[in-house]
Amino acid sequence: MKKLLIILVSLIAGCKSAPPIDTLSKQYLYDNSGVSTSEFDRNITIQAIPINDTLTRGLTLDIFTYYLESKVNKETQSVSHSLVFGIKYHQDWRYYDSLNFSGGETINSYVIKRDVESCSTNMFTGCTFHEIVSFTILEAELKEAIKNGGLKFRINSRFKNIFTIGLFPPNYIEAQLQHVREKQSEASIKNS
Repeated sequence: MKKLLIILVSLIAGCKSAPPIDTLSKQYLYDNSGVSTSEFDRNITIQAIPINDTLTRGLTLDIFTYYLESKVNKETQSVSHSLVFGIKYHQDWRYYDSLNFSGGETINSYVIKRDVESCSTNMFTGCTFHEIVSFTILEAELKEAIKNGGLKFRINSRFKNIFTIGLFPPNYIEAQLQHVREKQSEASIKNS
């Protein structure tokens, strides 16, 4: 019995959630971003640390992830930024298709993936759906967000009054833009 109690306490202690993203240092965020490129890619892709969260909706749970992704063109050093949002949820399709920033500007999504992962006979959960969508963000919007305490946004479902609210804090955006500047500089030097 004592061993069981020790194991249970260890499991509970090991299930701590990650610290909030706004408490992480810019250097930590920078060091843990993903950078990918190859001789076959036109762009250098920089993916910030994914922000994961859950939200209870009635008797089911939404599991979502979102992150910033930037692409630096190796030849022109031009940059594009996007917010990538993925969500798993139950019951009926939601079709996440637009995003609003604080202030009301609406941006339409680009669909990366929409799948039915599984279905059950459970009347509370039904099918499990997985959507991944992307939204273009201008660099000027990211720079302005750093000055204003972060980039707050709402991702909207098409058919229901269901949405998800997220935030990229200033440290998160700063780490991403630091990567972008460095990759632009590297590409410029290679092309000189």
